[in-house]
Amino acid sequence: MTPKVDSRMLLLPILWIAVAHVASAQQYRTAEVNLTLGGDQGTGPEYQFERIDGLAFGKSGRILVADSKANTVRVFDSRGRFEYAIGRSGQGPGDLNRPCCITVAGETLWVEEGGNQRYSAFSLGLKSSRFLRSIRAPNAMSGANHRVSWDKSGNLIHLSDVFDSKNRSFRLTRTVLDSVGGTLRLDTLPEPPAEDLAVKQITLPVRGEKGGKFASTVGIAQPFGAFALRAFGPAGDVAEAVSSTYAITWTQNGRRLPIRSSLLPVRVSDRERAEAEQSLGEFLKRNQLSRSDLPFGIPEVKAPLIGLGFDLDGRLWVDRSVGDGQAKTADVYDRNGKHAMVVEWPRNIRLSLRASTGVTALGVAVDSLGVESVVRVQLVAKSKP
Repeated sequence: MTPKVDSRMLLLPILWIAVAHVASAQQYRTAEVNLTLGGDQGTGPEYQFERIDGLAFGKSGRILVADSKANTVRVFDSRGRFEYAIGRSGQGPGDLNRPCCITVAGETLWVEEGGNQRYSAFSLGLKSSRFLRSIRAPNAMSGANHRVSWDKSGNLIHLSDVFDSKNRSFRLTRTVLDSVGGTLRLDTLPEPPAEDLAVKQITLPVRGEKGGKFASTVGIAQPFGAFALRAFGPAGDVAEAVSSTYAITWTQNGRRLPIRSSLLPVRVSDRERAEAEQSLGEFLKRNQLSRSDLPFGIPEVKAPLIGLGFDLDGRLWVDRSVGDGQAKTADVYDRNGKHAMVVEWPRNIRLSLRASTGVTALGVAVDSLGVESVVRVQLVAKSKP
């Protein structure tokens, strides 16, 4: 059964949060779903997804979907008709293990494989693909939400979390690899000062196997508090921020591009507060702690930012915190750091894989049972609120 093209577009109301920059009416856009793959829109196995961890557009509007549990990348035409699958579970040439973060470069598909610790390339044909080669990564992938990317010289960029024995924590590293996986450069990326973040260290009493007691230190994050944000874009671009402040540093080829704005506070609702209290209570009970052991409470307002990401055009998306039950919202900045548009989309859709170009985007919709499907949306201009 071929997927269904929606005859009625999905257009949700939006709660706009004031920002410091001034946007024209054409800069406000809302997502209209015009194609769905999976869910109740296709009954064949090729339209059933287990875990979607990569989305990309191919030539002539093709849609590519990486399913990290099924260990395949599926190719659909622009109308959503299944064409063929790439890969199968395994470790051999052309096999896949936890594929994600796919990128289409010309007629070549690049796939990051977390399970096989490598990057694999396939030539995209009309009716099938052809395995080209793999580049072995020097260590495990970071799990960060990013696409396969290269520096300005065309060298593959590998991200990994490496344990820092001095600080007893994992640090994000960026390794530039040559064509056979050799290391050309290794950078350990700086972390924000600990006092700027809402992750606090707690000492837990632990009983050993022979009855002895010792202390173990773990980190716990304050609900709705500040945390580090980082995104990786084309040609080695990096965007960094702390979620508590709308202050982003975008580094392009050594040039630092600051982005600053402000948002009205978004209050934590009673429902959200109750859920956070329950989660903290379960943590305390599990670790035999009391509420007085926590170095924080539930804040009255949320940190203003919740995510950063680069799309297929190299634009930077800045995801805002929104009120309980409100549509998701992001500011989008062009390659010069100019505010391009404000976008809103339904809460049950994830655009965090950043497969967007122009005013078209691919996302993951999740239904009430947790079933995932792929949606294609158009970002349609709406009147300025």
